[in-house]
Amino acid sequence: MNLDKQTLDSSPKVSIIMPSIYRPDLTKVAIDSIIKYTKIPYELILVQEGENEEMTKLLKSYNTKFVQNKEPKGFAGAMNSGLDLADRKSVV
Repeated sequence: MNLDKQTLDSSPKVSIIMPSIYRPDLTKVAIDSIIKYTKIPYELILVQEGENEEMTKLLKSYNTKFVQNKEPKGFAGAMNSGLDLADRKSVV
């Protein structure tokens, strides 16, 4: 699934960082919810903790920024990895 054209054409006002680890079913629901209900321009940054082929395939299927931490760094480490890619000062 790709982000809609309006979201892609608008300059992001906020960066949304979403860490994920080994739960593709719940991760897909969460990403789809962000895409459906976020009404301001944003960029979505997906951070995968650890190596998992199914998760990598899912996260790369979205038209977003993506980073993979080979070794899990925990929530704070995952958020810091996402912050390194963020273009906006406002981060959620």
